[in-house]
Amino acid sequence: MTNPNAPEPDALPVKLPILAVVGLCDPAEGDWGRLRGLQYSSLAKLTFARLVAHAMAALLVLQTYAGDVHVAFLVGWMALLVGVLISGARFDRTLIDADRRRVSRQEMHRQTISSLFVALIWAIPMLVFSPFGDQSQRMTLWTVLAMLMTGMAVTFAAMPMATVMFGGIVGLSGVAAFLFWGNTSRPLLRSLSC
Repeated sequence: MTNPNAPEPDALPVKLPILAVVGLCDPAEGDWGRLRGLQYSSLAKLTFARLVAHAMAALLVLQTYAGDVHVAFLVGWMALLVGVLISGARFDRTLIDADRRRVSRQEMHRQTISSLFVALIWAIPMLVFSPFGDQSQRMTLWTVLAMLMTGMAVTFAAMPMATVMFGGIVGLSGVAAFLFWGNTSRPLLRSLSC
């Protein structure tokens, strides 16, 4: 018995150029929309687990900075995070049937933008809350963000562009925070000030 939704054997690409796998180009050879459908179908299956991971990580951030950052800033950040995550989760749920259809460039773009916004919101604690805490709080926050980057690499393995974007933005925010507010850079910053 054959599956009527299964792709033709010759429709799948023979070569897998790196730029095509990442999603930056669509070569003429092969059915890349179908391959993208296979890549993106895993998103919908992992939506709930990703939301739980982000919620636990956000609670750790709230607990870490509760006494040092004004509650309005913490609640505002949490509201932004929840809003972006819910919006992304709704979109990810539309990809539940992506393994049986072709994913459009617009859907790829929307998912990438969603990951970009999540990364930018996760950069806020490191860039904005870090100056109000001490070194141990920064290390706790960095551990939380490293956990999120690892989870992103595992769950978004089929979408390397989103993983690289998330890891790059969150990672650079961590580097910047430790450079400007870490204990090792304070003598350097003091020497630069008048």
